[in-house]
Amino acid sequence: MSGRRNRYRRHGKSGRRNPVIAVLTTAAIIALYAYFGPTQTGESTAESERGVAVSGGASGGALYDAIRKERSGALVQITARVIKNLPDDNDGSRHQRILIELEKPVGDVRTILIAHNIDLAPRVPCKEGDVVTVNGQYEWNDKGGVIHWTHIDPGGRRDGGWIEHKGERYE
Repeated sequence: MSGRRNRYRRHGKSGRRNPVIAVLTTAAIIALYAYFGPTQTGESTAESERGVAVSGGASGGALYDAIRKERSGALVQITARVIKNLPDDNDGSRHQRILIELEKPVGDVRTILIAHNIDLAPRVPCKEGDVVTVNGQYEWNDKGGVIHWTHIDPGGRRDGGWIEHKGERYE
């Protein structure tokens, strides 16, 4: 083998790349890009005619995706307008209930309920028409869904959520 490079060392005996490895590598790159890609930056991706920005990626985009797929458990963040303050839910842990309006409807879903635990976090002093940014866990239901875990985890086992209103964070 004088003067010849050993072609077997790099790609195996045949000198060709394994197509299964190539497909798996490509799939892994696509999956990583989808997960960590540009929409995960939290930058605003859209603005409504009312001036309410909906954040993208781990925020508004993740929420819209979870609604479309009817998937619960997604961590989401969205900035939206409050359309109604509902009476508190006092069964078990007390929750402030806030109804927000999506910038763009997803099918028949136009609103999302925010269930903010006021036994663990301060009440958010929002009114109809105010803009809030909500960070929490989305749970799908046939009425549009609920975002909860908008507070710190008292056990410290998971990242906590929050609600921002007029520059103040309630967690």
